[in-house]
Amino acid sequence: MRLWNYTAGEIGRRPGRMLLTLLGITLGLATAVATRLTTDTVRRAYRDLFASAGAGTALEVTSSDPAGFDASLTTPLESVCGVRAVVPQVQGVAAVAGDGGNVAVAVVGTPLCRAADGPLCAGRPIADADEALLDASLADAVGLRPGRPFALWAPTGRVTLRVAGVFGPRRHGAGTGGRLIVSLACAQRLFALPGRVNSVRVSLADRADAAAVQEELARRLPPGLMVQPPGMRSTLGQCTLRATEQGLAALGVVGLVAAGCVVLNTFLLSLGERRRQLAILRALGATRAQVTWLLLREMLLLGLAGTVAGCAAGVGLAMALLGIMERFLGMALPHICLTPRAFLAAPFLGPGLALVAAVLPAWLAGRRPPLAELLPRSGSRVGGAALRRLTTALPFGLIGTLAGQQLTRHPTRTLLTGGVLSLALAVTICFGQALEGVRSDLRHWYRETIVADFLVYGSVPDTAFLLTTALPGDIVEEIGRLDGVEAVDRLAFLPARSDGRHVLILARTFSPGRSLPLDLREGEAETVRRGLMAGEVVLGVGLAQQMGLHRGDTFPLTTPCGPRSLRVAGTAAEYAAGGSALYVEWEAAHRLLDVPGVHVFLVSARAADVPALAPRLREFCEQRHLVLESNAELRLLIDREMARVTGALWALLSLVFVIAALGVVNTLLMNVHDQRRQIGVLRALGLKRGQVRLVVLAQGVLLGSVSVVPGSGGGVALAYLIHRLAAAGVGLTTPFRVDGLLVVACCTSAVIVALLASLLPARRAVGLSVAQLLTDAS
Repeated sequence: MRLWNYTAGEIGRRPGRMLLTLLGITLGLATAVATRLTTDTVRRAYRDLFASAGAGTALEVTSSDPAGFDASLTTPLESVCGVRAVVPQVQGVAAVAGDGGNVAVAVVGTPLCRAADGPLCAGRPIADADEALLDASLADAVGLRPGRPFALWAPTGRVTLRVAGVFGPRRHGAGTGGRLIVSLACAQRLFALPGRVNSVRVSLADRADAAAVQEELARRLPPGLMVQPPGMRSTLGQCTLRATEQGLAALGVVGLVAAGCVVLNTFLLSLGERRRQLAILRALGATRAQVTWLLLREMLLLGLAGTVAGCAAGVGLAMALLGIMERFLGMALPHICLTPRAFLAAPFLGPGLALVAAVLPAWLAGRRPPLAELLPRSGSRVGGAALRRLTTALPFGLIGTLAGQQLTRHPTRTLLTGGVLSLALAVTICFGQALEGVRSDLRHWYRETIVADFLVYGSVPDTAFLLTTALPGDIVEEIGRLDGVEAVDRLAFLPARSDGRHVLILARTFSPGRSLPLDLREGEAETVRRGLMAGEVVLGVGLAQQMGLHRGDTFPLTTPCGPRSLRVAGTAAEYAAGGSALYVEWEAAHRLLDVPGVHVFLVSARAADVPALAPRLREFCEQRHLVLESNAELRLLIDREMARVTGALWALLSLVFVIAALGVVNTLLMNVHDQRRQIGVLRALGLKRGQVRLVVLAQGVLLGSVSVVPGSGGGVALAYLIHRLAAAGVGLTTPFRVDGLLVVACCTSAVIVALLASLLPARRAVGLSVAQLLTDAS
């Protein structure tokens, strides 16, 4: 007996059924692959943001002091075994002034002899201190070519440099997040570090043990310096992405679970249809193991095919997600890197998903007595009472009765399909509730904290505040002299460490006589203001909960002068750095850290002078190549970016409904197959084609209706759980409220999806004549 021939023939005999199974595996795996590729690409973008020039970089030496350190302190590192070269560098952020606006860039200053970052695609290497190399995407974004001068905003002010050459591949982004390489002397001048550096690149020998070299370097470094892998500066950026990554990962898992349910549903339908064939195989001499392996082999082949198709579809889906993430993060992202790591789990997930869903039914099918399988099987009535009550509640009449009878004949099939729909509905309600809660809390947060009428930047900060351009502080006086300006506050974003934890310090001024621009959760406004002026800190709720701190406790902060303990004046809602942020008054921040400059000027106009001040500020900023944004524009931007992210998540959620729809199609096609004799008899007695179509469509509506109660209940329960976790993680403080409109919309969508999925089976049910129906069923 050639069971391989039987397997191939069975797959070819039911191409539609096999295609639906393949689609379920493909969509589930595509969701998982796309979320993995997206998160890996975004992490790589942050990790490579300040990538050192040259090849072979494995480690970098940095300092907790933003004022840098003397490069001679790292001279002893050159003699460490495994170290190829030790190169002093200055790294920072500046803003390139282009025709379309300012673009934030990561600046790397390196010795002239090492300034070429690989082969150049245009121009020549740097020859003097007023030249720079731009990456290709940045050059395209700002319209620069070799030999052209350009303006650059840095903490020491505005300077003019000339493009010497262009390096690197072109990316699809708008240029934000590009890199600019200058000489070490130029970078020291731009960032006010005369004779000092803030980073040292350590290149390792080809076969050097990076961990052993790092340990030896740490032993030789003086106090205040640390050695770490490249890309550790991006830790705060990854904290910002944590919630988004968790959401994408959760959707990937849900997609796989839903796909597994669809595969199980399809497999059970196939077993029910083939039980007599399998019994005949057993009667002809096939062993239990052979029958079990025969069934598993079919699913394994489909799993392998689904793996290939799912990986390809996942790459396409990841490209779409990256475009949305790029706009949300405010920085250009590199092209997807199709490394083996991104697809490492795919060969196991695809076949594994198919085998896990099929192994128990296949094992049971191989052990059923052949004689019992050859006899007619009576339909079960488990769950029929509930379906009959639902049928009578819907205005379907005889049509609904016939539909309900067919669904109650096969309760396992019905419950599995309803379970897949319930899962899709629960996930949709859960994520919808969570997204609405975050958006509501975010709106309340920026109404309380962004109270200035206008904001002036060197470049618009990215979401993670890693690409923020520091400007000279004397701009405050220039803005303050404009007619109609009441106050100008300063704000700076300073990465810092607390007990080994990466945090973001929001150093800002608090104008007297104005309301405190904080969304306080612990402490009274005036008491908190006095504490801030005395050098105390206000912790973001997320950071406070992570560290178990409250008002009156002490917060440990690592400073260039050593660890300091600062009293907590209160807590406030804060989303920066994924909640790992704290507020420090401007002068207190200067005493604790070296503040490189001002990242944002917060301009408040005198009463009724906002319309008149706007053109004056616009002219001021245009003359100096600065970015001006009104409060209303900023709020619109935040809402727009939130809408993009939520839109991407809703698009992924729709894939879960698509997977669930495949289960409905499978079930109803099998129901139509089992109903052929009944349909033929009813047609012979006068039932019209349109009425037959309605019977099948009613089955779809009933399947959708069955999923409403468990799906909506489970979705609300999961939403409440996620709300509690968010409150503990990032300080989400909006009270939990069930959005009735959202729940009704999702439930309606589940019923509509089931109805649409029943169109194909309904078309098949009316496509045969009475004679064909009665002949096929006999």
